Amino acid sequence: LSFTYKNEGVYTTRVFTLDKNGKLQVEHQIFEMTDNLQGKGVAKKFMKNSMEFYEEIGVTNIKMDANIDVGGYAWPKYGFKPHNLGASQSLGDTLADRASSLASFNDISQATLTQIRPLIAKLQTDPSAIWAISDITAVSSNGVKVGKNLLLGRDYKAVLNLSDKVAMRRFY
Repeated sequence: LSFTYKNEGVYTTRVFTLDKNGKLQVEHQIFEMTDNLQGKGVAKKFMKNSMEFYEEIGVTNIKMDANIDVGGYAWPKYGFKPHNLGASQSLGDTLADRASSLASFNDISQATLTQIRPLIAKLQTDPSAIWAISDITAVSSNGVKVGKNLLLGRDYKAVLNLSDKVAMRRFY
């Protein structure tokens, strides 16, 4: 079942399917918002309203592409993580390269690099390590938080498991 919503500057498409165990899941295929709505909490409100509906009808997982704009950074803040270990490992490799590049250009200190390397390495075995990376508060030389600097521009398939209590605490 596919559902498309278009109204007042928001356009979204959701596809509902049953997984191999017969459990309901939803894929967020499109979420677009006009520029005048950016930064006003519209996406957050839309997601919270959607979540109430999903919980009511028994959705177990939400899947999406964390896009290359801000999604690679924003969605882990809401409890999303790479959808499987392969995606997590690939992202970890990319982030390790990005962190080394930032350090070589003095955008982050060697001390900060030393602190974040274990978090990035943890992605090799634990997709939820992305949460700690998105939460890094150290600031790059350009004034952007290091976690944000690492994850902006990253594209990966992400999942939010509605039965994962830790992920759901991040969401709410």
